[in-house]
Amino acid sequence: MDGAAIVWRPYNGALRRLVPVLYRQASAGRHRLVLAMCRADVHTCAPGTSPLGGVRGTRDGFREWWSRLRGLTSAIELEVHAVSVSGPPWATAVRTEWTDVVTAADGARFTNHGTHRGLLRWGRLAELHYDWDPDVVLRVCEHAAAIGVRGANAPPVGAPGPCPVTQTGQK
Repeated sequence: MDGAAIVWRPYNGALRRLVPVLYRQASAGRHRLVLAMCRADVHTCAPGTSPLGGVRGTRDGFREWWSRLRGLTSAIELEVHAVSVSGPPWATAVRTEWTDVVTAADGARFTNHGTHRGLLRWGRLAELHYDWDPDVVLRVCEHAAAIGVRGANAPPVGAPGPCPVTQTGQK
Protein backbone atom coordinates (compact mmCIF):
# COMPACT_ATOMS: atom_id res chain seq x y z
CA MET A 1 0.00 0.00 0.00
CA ASP A 2 1.47 3.35 -0.94
CA GLY A 3 1.72 6.27 1.46
CA ALA A 4 -1.04 8.25 -0.26
CA ALA A 5 -3.54 5.42 0.26
CA ILE A 6 -2.72 5.41 3.96
CA VAL A 7 -3.57 9.12 4.10
CA TRP A 8 -6.96 8.42 2.47
CA ARG A 9 -7.82 5.58 4.85
CA PRO A 10 -9.45 7.85 7.51
CA TYR A 11 -11.49 9.63 4.83
CA ASN A 12 -12.65 6.34 3.33
CA GLY A 13 -13.44 4.96 6.79
CA ALA A 14 -15.54 8.01 7.62
CA LEU A 15 -17.50 7.58 4.40
CA ARG A 16 -17.98 3.87 5.10
CA ARG A 17 -19.59 4.82 8.44
CA LEU A 18 -21.62 7.71 6.93
CA VAL A 19 -23.28 5.72 4.14
CA PRO A 20 -25.52 3.55 6.40
CA VAL A 21 -26.57 6.71 8.26
CA LEU A 22 -27.64 8.32 4.98
CA TYR A 23 -29.64 5.22 4.05
CA ARG A 24 -31.41 5.28 7.42
CA GLN A 25 -32.20 8.97 6.91
CA ALA A 26 -33.56 8.26 3.42
CA SER A 27 -35.71 5.44 4.83
CA ALA A 28 -37.14 7.93 7.32
CA GLY A 29 -38.09 10.32 4.51
CA ARG A 30 -35.14 12.66 5.03
CA HIS A 31 -33.60 12.38 1.59
CA ARG A 32 -32.58 16.07 1.75
CA LEU A 33 -29.37 14.95 3.44
CA VAL A 34 -28.52 12.83 0.41
CA LEU A 35 -29.35 15.73 -1.90
CA ALA A 36 -27.16 18.06 0.17
CA MET A 37 -24.18 15.82 -0.62
CA CYS A 38 -24.82 16.01 -4.38
CA ARG A 39 -23.04 18.22 -6.85
CA ALA A 40 -25.38 20.45 -8.87
CA ASP A 41 -24.53 18.36 -11.95
CA VAL A 42 -24.89 14.95 -10.28
CA HIS A 43 -25.51 12.15 -12.76
CA THR A 44 -27.97 9.50 -11.56
CA CYS A 45 -29.18 6.51 -13.50
CA ALA A 46 -31.65 3.73 -12.75
CA PRO A 47 -32.38 0.86 -15.15
CA GLY A 48 -35.80 0.13 -16.55
CA THR A 49 -38.66 1.96 -18.19
CA SER A 50 -40.76 2.50 -15.06
CA PRO A 51 -41.47 5.99 -13.69
CA LEU A 52 -38.38 5.47 -11.50
CA GLY A 53 -36.04 4.46 -14.34
CA GLY A 54 -34.03 6.74 -16.56
CA VAL A 55 -31.08 9.10 -16.51
CA ARG A 56 -30.85 12.42 -14.71
CA GLY A 57 -28.04 14.96 -14.91
CA THR A 58 -28.86 17.48 -12.17
CA ARG A 59 -29.55 17.65 -8.46
CA ASP A 60 -33.01 19.08 -9.29
CA GLY A 61 -33.73 16.02 -11.44
CA PHE A 62 -32.62 13.76 -8.58
CA ARG A 63 -34.84 15.75 -6.18
CA GLU A 64 -37.77 15.21 -8.54
CA TRP A 65 -36.93 11.49 -8.64
CA TRP A 66 -37.06 11.34 -4.82
CA SER A 67 -40.42 13.14 -4.86
CA ARG A 68 -41.72 10.62 -7.38
CA LEU A 69 -40.48 7.70 -5.26
CA ARG A 70 -42.11 9.11 -2.12
CA GLY A 71 -45.35 9.74 -4.00
CA LEU A 72 -45.55 6.15 -5.22
CA THR A 73 -44.96 4.54 -1.83
CA SER A 74 -46.07 4.98 1.76
CA ALA A 75 -42.85 3.63 3.29
CA ILE A 76 -39.36 2.56 2.27
CA GLU A 77 -37.11 0.47 4.47
CA LEU A 78 -33.52 0.34 3.25
CA GLU A 79 -31.14 -2.14 4.84
CA VAL A 80 -27.44 -1.82 4.05
CA HIS A 81 -25.54 -5.11 3.83
CA ALA A 82 -22.09 -3.94 2.74
CA VAL A 83 -20.27 -0.72 1.93
CA SER A 84 -16.93 -0.47 0.19
CA VAL A 85 -15.05 2.77 -0.32
CA SER A 86 -11.85 3.27 -2.28
CA GLY A 87 -9.83 5.99 -3.88
CA PRO A 88 -8.66 9.50 -3.10
CA PRO A 89 -10.99 12.37 -2.10
CA TRP A 90 -11.11 13.74 -5.65
CA ALA A 91 -12.31 10.39 -7.10
CA THR A 92 -13.82 8.18 -4.41
CA ALA A 93 -15.73 5.08 -5.46
CA VAL A 94 -18.49 3.93 -3.12
CA ARG A 95 -20.36 0.65 -3.58
CA THR A 96 -23.33 -0.18 -1.36
CA GLU A 97 -25.21 -3.48 -1.34
CA TRP A 98 -28.73 -3.16 0.02
CA THR A 99 -32.22 -4.59 0.32
CA ASP A 100 -35.28 -2.41 0.31
CA VAL A 101 -38.84 -3.16 1.30
CA VAL A 102 -41.34 -0.77 -0.21
CA THR A 103 -44.84 -0.50 1.22
CA ALA A 104 -47.66 0.67 -1.05
CA ALA A 105 -50.54 2.86 0.10
CA ASP A 106 -52.75 -0.24 0.52
CA GLY A 107 -50.14 -2.10 2.60
CA ALA A 108 -48.77 -4.35 -0.16
CA ARG A 109 -45.03 -4.89 0.25
CA PHE A 110 -42.34 -5.39 -2.38
CA THR A 111 -38.73 -6.44 -1.77
CA ASN A 112 -35.81 -5.60 -4.03
CA HIS A 113 -32.09 -6.22 -3.69
CA GLY A 114 -29.47 -4.12 -5.37
CA THR A 115 -26.29 -2.18 -5.45
CA HIS A 116 -25.59 1.51 -5.68
CA ARG A 117 -22.31 2.53 -7.28
CA GLY A 118 -21.31 6.09 -6.61
CA LEU A 119 -18.49 8.45 -7.43
CA LEU A 120 -17.68 11.25 -5.02
CA ARG A 121 -15.49 14.22 -5.83
CA TRP A 122 -14.25 16.08 -2.77
CA GLY A 123 -17.10 14.68 -0.66
CA ARG A 124 -19.83 15.52 -3.18
CA LEU A 125 -21.79 12.88 -5.04
CA ALA A 126 -20.99 13.22 -8.75
CA GLU A 127 -22.51 9.95 -10.02
CA LEU A 128 -24.93 7.35 -8.69
CA HIS A 129 -25.89 4.22 -10.59
CA TYR A 130 -28.65 1.91 -9.42
CA ASP A 131 -28.29 -1.81 -10.03
CA TRP A 132 -31.63 -3.24 -9.00
CA ASP A 133 -34.25 -5.57 -10.40
CA PRO A 134 -36.22 -3.29 -12.74
CA ASP A 135 -39.05 -5.84 -12.89
CA VAL A 136 -39.69 -5.41 -9.15
CA VAL A 137 -39.68 -1.63 -9.56
CA LEU A 138 -42.10 -1.92 -12.48
CA ARG A 139 -44.42 -4.12 -10.37
CA VAL A 140 -44.39 -1.48 -7.62
CA CYS A 141 -45.37 1.20 -10.14
CA GLU A 142 -48.04 -0.99 -11.76
CA HIS A 143 -49.50 -1.76 -8.35
CA ALA A 144 -49.52 1.94 -7.46
CA ALA A 145 -51.33 2.69 -10.74
CA ALA A 146 -53.90 -0.04 -10.03
CA ILE A 147 -54.78 1.56 -6.69
CA GLY A 148 -54.96 5.04 -8.23
CA VAL A 149 -51.68 6.66 -7.17
CA ARG A 150 -50.86 9.76 -9.22
CA GLY A 151 -47.63 9.55 -11.21
CA ALA A 152 -47.56 5.76 -11.27
CA ASN A 153 -47.87 5.74 -15.07
CA ALA A 154 -45.69 8.80 -15.67
CA PRO A 155 -42.62 8.66 -17.89
CA PRO A 156 -39.25 8.41 -16.14
CA VAL A 157 -37.92 11.53 -14.45
CA GLY A 158 -35.18 12.69 -16.82
CA ALA A 159 -34.26 10.92 -20.03
CA PRO A 160 -35.54 7.39 -20.57
CA GLY A 161 -33.19 4.77 -21.83
CA PRO A 162 -30.24 2.68 -20.80
CA CYS A 163 -27.65 3.93 -18.37
CA PRO A 164 -24.56 5.07 -20.27
CA VAL A 165 -21.07 4.09 -19.19
CA THR A 166 -19.64 7.04 -17.30
CA GLN A 167 -16.68 7.91 -15.12
CA THR A 168 -17.42 5.11 -12.66
CA GLY A 169 -17.06 2.71 -15.58
CA GLN A 170 -20.50 1.33 -14.75
CA LYS A 171 -23.55 1.04 -16.92
